[in-house]
Amino acid sequence: MAEPPTSKRPKNEADLTDSQRDAIFAMKLVDLEENPLAIDTADPLSSERRTYYAQTVPDFPGPADERVLASVHCSNEESKVEHIVVLNPSPPHDPTPFLQDDKIMFEEVPLSSLIQYRFSADSPWLLAPISVESLVFYRSSKFEIWKDMLMKGGNGCLRAFKSMLRTGLITDIYDPVCLPSPPEEADAWKVEDPKKPGTFVDIPRPVHELRVWDAASRGHVNVDSRMEGAPAAGEEEKYWNDLLVQLREFHGADTVDSAFTE
Repeated sequence: MAEPPTSKRPKNEADLTDSQRDAIFAMKLVDLEENPLAIDTADPLSSERRTYYAQTVPDFPGPADERVLASVHCSNEESKVEHIVVLNPSPPHDPTPFLQDDKIMFEEVPLSSLIQYRFSADSPWLLAPISVESLVFYRSSKFEIWKDMLMKGGNGCLRAFKSMLRTGLITDIYDPVCLPSPPEEADAWKVEDPKKPGTFVDIPRPVHELRVWDAASRGHVNVDSRMEGAPAAGEEEKYWNDLLVQLREFHGADTVDSAFTE
C-alpha cells in the first residue's frame, strides 16, 4: 500500500524549523543528467520510511539518531525526483542528500529511486541496489539467460538443472546479486556442483512484486516485474509443456522426469 503524501503526515511528526527549511531550499540539486532541479517541497521523512531505510541501508540515520531527515521533492521539465536529505538539528545544518550506488549504472542515485522487492505477498519489502532505469535495461535480457541456462542443463550442473525444473517456468525477474534472497533463505536457492566441490550454483528465484517511490504521487507505485520475452499471461502452461518436450529431447526423458519424482 502506498504511503500517503507527506502533506498528510501524522501530527506527532515534528515539522522542520524555519532555519532547516531555509537550508534545504538553498541547496543546489541536479538530476542524473546534471540538469538543475527546483525544490518544490520539504517535509519531515515519515517515521515509517525512516525505520524502513534504517533497517535496510547501512549508515542510514535511524530513529534514535538526532539528525533530521527530510523528504525533499524536486522537479524540472524532464522529471520529478525525491531526495532524502540529512540535516544537523541545529545550525549549521549542512543539508546533504543521501545517495546510493546503482550497481548496474555505476552511478550515485537518490535513495528513494531504488527499487523495493519481495518474494511473496506477505514477506517484507527488501531494497534492491538498482533503480527503475537499470531494471528496464536488465529486464530485457534475463528471460533468455534463464532459458539458456535451462537448455544447457543448469549450465552443466545436474543438481541446478533439476532444481530449475522443479521451480518451473519463471516469468518475473530474478537476480542473485541485484535481487538477492534474505541471508536466512539464500541457501535454499543454491546448490553445490558435485563435479566441482565447493562451487555453488545460484538457482533463479523470481520476485513476487516490485515497487518504487513515485515523486509525482508521493507514494509507492508498482513496477512491472515481467521479463521481456516471457510468454504472455494465459500462455504459460503451453509454453512450459513445449519447453519440457525440447528438454527431454536434449537431455533425455528419464533425466528430466526424475526431477519431479525425487
